Amino acid sequence: MLKELRPHKDNRQILTRNLTPLLPVTIPSCFKLGAVWPTISMKILTIADDPAVAQALQLLSTDYNYAVDIALDGEAGLQLAETFDYDLILLDEILPKLDKIRLYQVLRAKKSQSSILLLTRQEKGHQKAILPKRGCVNAPNARSHDCVVKPFDTEELIARVQALLQGSRSTNPSVLTWGRLSLDPSRRKVTYDSQLLPVTPKEYAILELFLRSPQQALSPPAILDQVWTSLEAPGEKAVRVYIKELRQKLTTVGAPKDFIKTRRRLGYHLNSLYSSSLVPQMVDALTAPQLAELDAAKKELQTTVEQLRSTQVALQQKNQELEIAHQIIEQDQQQLKALREELELQVVERCTKAALRESEDKYCTLFNSIDEGLILCDVIFDENGCPIDIFYVEANAAATRMTGQELKGRRISDLSPNFEPEWLEIWGRVARTGEAVRMELPAAPLNTWYEFHVFKPDAANNQRVVVIYKDISDRKQAELELRESREQFRVLSDISPVGIFRNDLQGICTYANAKTLEITGLSLEQNLGDGWGKYLHPDDRDWMYAAWLDFVAQTKLGHHPTYQVEHRYLYEDGSLKWVFAQAVPEYNAQGRLVGFVGSVVDISERKQLEMKLQALNLAKDDFLSMVSHELRTPLASIKLTSELLELALGQYLSNLSNPVEELSMEGRTGNVTTLINRVPRYLSILKAECSRELSLVNNLLELQHLELGEVTPIWGEMNLSQWLPAIVSSYQERAVDRSLTLHLQMPGSLPSLVSDEEKLTSIVRELLTNACKYAPPGGVITVEVTQMSERLQLSVSNTGQAIPPDALPHLFDKFYRIPGRDRWKQGGTGLGLTLVKQQVESLGGCIQVGSDAERTVFTVELPTSL
Repeated sequence: MLKELRPHKDNRQILTRNLTPLLPVTIPSCFKLGAVWPTISMKILTIADDPAVAQALQLLSTDYNYAVDIALDGEAGLQLAETFDYDLILLDEILPKLDKIRLYQVLRAKKSQSSILLLTRQEKGHQKAILPKRGCVNAPNARSHDCVVKPFDTEELIARVQALLQGSRSTNPSVLTWGRLSLDPSRRKVTYDSQLLPVTPKEYAILELFLRSPQQALSPPAILDQVWTSLEAPGEKAVRVYIKELRQKLTTVGAPKDFIKTRRRLGYHLNSLYSSSLVPQMVDALTAPQLAELDAAKKELQTTVEQLRSTQVALQQKNQELEIAHQIIEQDQQQLKALREELELQVVERCTKAALRESEDKYCTLFNSIDEGLILCDVIFDENGCPIDIFYVEANAAATRMTGQELKGRRISDLSPNFEPEWLEIWGRVARTGEAVRMELPAAPLNTWYEFHVFKPDAANNQRVVVIYKDISDRKQAELELRESREQFRVLSDISPVGIFRNDLQGICTYANAKTLEITGLSLEQNLGDGWGKYLHPDDRDWMYAAWLDFVAQTKLGHHPTYQVEHRYLYEDGSLKWVFAQAVPEYNAQGRLVGFVGSVVDISERKQLEMKLQALNLAKDDFLSMVSHELRTPLASIKLTSELLELALGQYLSNLSNPVEELSMEGRTGNVTTLINRVPRYLSILKAECSRELSLVNNLLELQHLELGEVTPIWGEMNLSQWLPAIVSSYQERAVDRSLTLHLQMPGSLPSLVSDEEKLTSIVRELLTNACKYAPPGGVITVEVTQMSERLQLSVSNTGQAIPPDALPHLFDKFYRIPGRDRWKQGGTGLGLTLVKQQVESLGGCIQVGSDAERTVFTVELPTSL
């Protein structure tokens, strides 16, 4: 990995361009221009692949805050040395690609300022403890600073490294301070105002760098170059994070927030405002020319101040003159304002009179031109304050036309003695309270309906009211007919077995009858709007909304789409309902689209019948496929065996027909023997396959009779203590042949059982046959009988491989077999367990199966009596 991190020979220019130079701020006299302070985090380059050196340098990097780069060969070391400035170079004696002598000569030829520590081997007769202070006898050049003979102790190497690095720092002060901030390199301790400041190694190195270069703005690349190794290269963001942490820690111990100051585009430096010890030195350091220049600047400043004072006096005089002029202008403005207001009042008065005349003309024109009747009347009250009559003060032409009488100057009692008393009551209330009223009232004498708006025109007049009214008889008749029509629609809709709904032009539901609400499972309030889809099936919701919105959009565009869908509702209780929905556009008398009308029908029963029919068709197809396969298998074996038997007999008869001289007696005898050996085997196969075919046909017929309920059990009393041991013992020989152990566990005394002995025998035999078929050699088969209250439990179990969980639900399906489980190749019809389940249920019982890693158990539970 170190080889992959070697710097390229052209990286010097790239790195140089990326390092922002240190820019000076204000340099006090105590710092000489051009002075170079040693770097803080001392950088060491190790050109070696020795593990001992790596361990020592790891201690240096951790405990002494040294930045260490490692190169594994001479070429990589030379590239790093040319790219970066190092305080110390550790040079191993034997290096790949470039030997130490050549590398040393190149470094010296380039006038490298780095100290060099050579790592050499121990020569014979040379004592390891006797080492020179400066230079080494094994060094190739007397200009090397020191050497260490290998093998060496880690402490010795660290001591030599520290000695060389301290030599380069001998001119530095022992304790670095900046105002109240103090850093002791020898104790590696930082304090502010005598308070210990806890810092990390990187933070310590950054602070030491600031204190050794206090008047320089250090850019982030410069800080990275001094504090981090070339292989770390964390990026400028890391510098900003550490500066932020340092500021927070300094603030915690009482330092100002800007103790470390940021200079935009330049970097960071210590704020000179907080360096009290350096300010006097700056003053003392001023030279005579600088003092003369300061005196000249002071005199020039005094002259400028005198000029400013003269200017200030002149400005004050001007200001007083301006204030006097301002007062005169304000007086003139007030006079002009008063004149303007007087003129405006005269203009308003003239305009008001003209407007009043114009308004009166317009009022009269409007009064007599509107279609509504408008009357101005006074309500007459008795001494008790009850309204008794109405006097018409004014009436427009429409009012006269609608009533057929002249109203102005007359009383309502004179015009219509049988007028409605509620009119008088309402108008009187408006006159007294001033509350306007809108109402619809009939005029029985005129057989007419009117819409009235009665209000008080003048609050001071407690008798006068204005009445605006119009004839609404036609509208009332239409509303009556509409109410009757809607009531008929509501009645028909409520009793309809079909859900009916209406939607507006945006497809939003505005009406739903009771059947629709029953189907959607919502109240009317919930169903309106777009709430009708609350219980839509999740799989149908998206395409249903999309289909409905597409139907609405296409219809509004003038197309003629159809909307007929079948979908599902899924309710909170988990129930499911299938519905058929359809909708058509609704147009008004002018042929304009006004909305949509639709219906929804519950088709759950039809869907269930369709699914049942589909399942029956699938079951029928599967059954026929399996039956045909099961029937063909024995027939194929019978056919093949018959052909083999025919071939054998043909060969035998052919041999008999040959002349004696062509076939020896020995040949004839061999053919007879072969035929005698083959024929019984062929006949055995024919017999077994015929029996299998007959058993399959019988099982199919019995299964059909059981499913149709055509088999009636032959009930009888059974003695289990004698019946069950006889059946189990008949399987002992088979169990022994297959290395199986067969156990029977039953109570000493069992009550008699009323059941069909033939069917129960068939059930137990099938379960024992299955157990023998699937139990491995050495396995155990257990038949156990348990007496319950009024039921009997009989279980047959066998040890061996567990039945897969996904196969358990299919064990009683027709022709189902678990692949690869018949280790004895016993075969079967595939209907055994199906028949067992039907037979158990015909006896009023039930059967269950369970399987785990240890055993498989079939449990039959039967009633003990009818």
